[in-house]
Amino acid sequence: VTGVQTCALPISQAASGGTITVQRPFDQTQLALPYVSSAEGLEVGRQVTVLVLGSQSNAIVLGNGTLSNL
Repeated sequence: VTGVQTCALPISQAASGGTITVQRPFDQTQLALPYVSSAEGLEVGRQVTVLVLGSQSNAIVLGNGTLSNL
């Protein structure tokens, strides 16, 4: 995958150690991603917006699904 993508994913594990863990629908893979500081208090189950720059190794949680916390 190249370029920039965004997606909304649910939080499967709350912020811990500098990452928030999300999970893609119909996939058991857990992705632990860095996040912007305003996303730190988001709860498990909440939809978040993820920005992917080229590949999943270059992804970051930007905030809640509406980006109202930026």
